[in-house]
Amino acid sequence: MRIFITILLLSVSTAFAQSYFPLLAPEMMASDSLTHSSLRLYGFENPENLSFCGESNSLYIAPIMETTLYSELSENTMPYNISAGFGLQYSEINNLRISASLLGSALDFPSYIAAQYDTAAYFLGTSNLLKSADHSKLLSPNMDISYQLSKVFSLHAGNSKVFLGEGYRSLFISDQGVNTPHLSLKMDLGKVQYLYRLQAMQQDYTAVGQKKYSAIHYLSWNFLKRWNLSFFESVTWQNADSIRPRGMEWTYLNPILFFRPAEFAIGSPDNMLLGGGLSFRAGKKTTVYTQVLLDEFFIEEMKNWAKHTLHPNDTSIPYGAWVNKQAFQLGVKSFDIAGIEGLSAVSEFNFVRPYTYSHVNPLNSYSNNNQPLAHPFGANFYEILLRLDYQNESWHFISHTFYKRTGYDTPVSHYGQNILLSTFDSPRGNNIPVAYYGNVVGQGIHVKVFHTSFEARYKLQISDQHIWLRLGTVLRNENVQNISKSYLNVFGGILINMQGEEYLQR
Repeated sequence: MRIFITILLLSVSTAFAQSYFPLLAPEMMASDSLTHSSLRLYGFENPENLSFCGESNSLYIAPIMETTLYSELSENTMPYNISAGFGLQYSEINNLRISASLLGSALDFPSYIAAQYDTAAYFLGTSNLLKSADHSKLLSPNMDISYQLSKVFSLHAGNSKVFLGEGYRSLFISDQGVNTPHLSLKMDLGKVQYLYRLQAMQQDYTAVGQKKYSAIHYLSWNFLKRWNLSFFESVTWQNADSIRPRGMEWTYLNPILFFRPAEFAIGSPDNMLLGGGLSFRAGKKTTVYTQVLLDEFFIEEMKNWAKHTLHPNDTSIPYGAWVNKQAFQLGVKSFDIAGIEGLSAVSEFNFVRPYTYSHVNPLNSYSNNNQPLAHPFGANFYEILLRLDYQNESWHFISHTFYKRTGYDTPVSHYGQNILLSTFDSPRGNNIPVAYYGNVVGQGIHVKVFHTSFEARYKLQISDQHIWLRLGTVLRNENVQNISKSYLNVFGGILINMQGEEYLQR
């Protein structure tokens, strides 16, 4: 076990969550709605549940707290999470809105989370850098500022998260990563929404974090009453390369420019990602969705992959080229299931090929604070996920289950799960060369994870304070090379104006 005492500054949306799982909110899924549910900016939710206000209706201030005690029965330990602070939101100042929160935390991880910390060297899902067990470093204060430039355009800046996609996971960019300093421009034309986001990030390979940047374009188009089509592209580059200091690459600052021509113009040194999404709202209560992400691909190698799939016993077909770096998602989400108001569900399949999101230069990997920006599992895996939520005025029940199949590396091998490693098929510097052909999902040290959790919450209303009492359990089995280990946790606690951390579901 590792114990961390640290101060975290979090975006207000994490603290002031109106629902535990907002992507299942009915207003985000109604078939006659123009809401773009695949584009979720964090930081400016309607603060109806804040505990008390200032003298002006424009100022909202509230205490935030999470106190959770775990009994890790399989390890005979007692991990905990004790966090307390406050949040505020100020709005209606000539179209300007400001939100922020301050949270102090004392944390002792359950053992399976501590093992992930040992790999990442960062606290999961936050912007706070933890160098070692006895040293923490506070990053920039987390504050979000939004300004409505016109009826169509709004400008956003701060240190927060964005989620692009309809599902619980995203293959583009996810809120399950860290808070990121950003400058964003959003365009809203009703049936079309467009986002340009510029991010400042870092990666830690030495005693000092090394700076990197990314720029993102995302377009969401409700092209028919029930259909939504989305397009995604991003580019990641390092602060300085072997030739020159780069800093902010001005070529990528054009908010309507396609990145690929610009990248070719400067010699293609950076990490480009392209993707698309499609969703269909079946009736008023169900949405079927998919995402496809392309990192690198060669048409001929993709044809070979398809031929091998159709003729798996034909040894003359070369397949599994490492340059086929793609990811796929298919899911369905629904609310008011079987006519039961408040009962929601999401079922999802995620498939990410080896080496996706990585780069020959590890600083250009699609990551921040040593954590993936998209799916928290990195690459070289497939996942099946099922989540159920039921909520009424007083109770909230949450069931979360996933199965993951992946393959890990050894100290002298690179099978494609760790996106922070240099990826190339011949020696270049101190990289571990990868095999050109024969790469399949799950290669390496075979790992299977079955994880299921159940939680019950009861809401108390005391002097306008929204207090949730929580009690739950986590059962997890990890099978590594046919050696199985199980974890059983029971936990209970109190949440005040917080939704609880999602890092337990990894």
